[in-house]
Formats: sequence, C-alpha cells, structure tokens
Amino acid sequence: MKNKSYPFRTVAYIVLALFVLLTAFWLVHFNRYHVLYYQGQMQLFRFNEFYFHSYWIKPGGISGYIGAFLTQFCFYPWLGAILISLLLASVYLLFDPIRN
Repeated sequence: MKNKSYPFRTVAYIVLALFVLLTAFWLVHFNRYHVLYYQGQMQLFRFNEFYFHSYWIKPGGISGYIGAFLTQFCFYPWLGAILISLLLASVYLLFDPIRN
C-alpha cells in the first residue's frame, strides 16, 4: 500500500529547507542590532565539572547548560544564524509526527 502523503511530505521538506536558508540569510544580513554577535561575545562556556555543577544545582539547569553551549557559536554570525534556523526546523521535525 502506497503512502498518499508522500508528495506533500516532499514539498513540506523543501519548504522547510527554504525556511532554514531564508531565516539564516535574514539573521545575518537584515538583523539591525547584530544580536547574534553580541550574544556570542558575552558567553564563556567552560568544559569542566564546576561549570556543569553550577548549572546542575538550579532548576532547569540542563536547559541552561545546553543553551550556554549553543550560544558560544553565535560569535560567528553565519554559524549562529544557521544554528538558530536548524533549531527552529528541528521543532517542526519533532512535532510533525505528532501532528499526523
């Protein structure tokens, strides 16, 4: 039995890829306040157990730790823009099976 939603799923993935590219382009070229660059400058992520423990003892600390890890990539505007775009696309990919 063939899946009838196959062409629509392909179109959805093409639209998602275009969304990622256009979002990354917008974040790099039309972002007036250069938020990605300044956010990346203010973050220092360290790979030691004391830094991890400082996040672990707080409620929701793992989310903060992951966010601090990802924020370090915003120092380079293109890398930060692609990262944010891929995170937005991953939300769609995670919730697409639930929607169907």
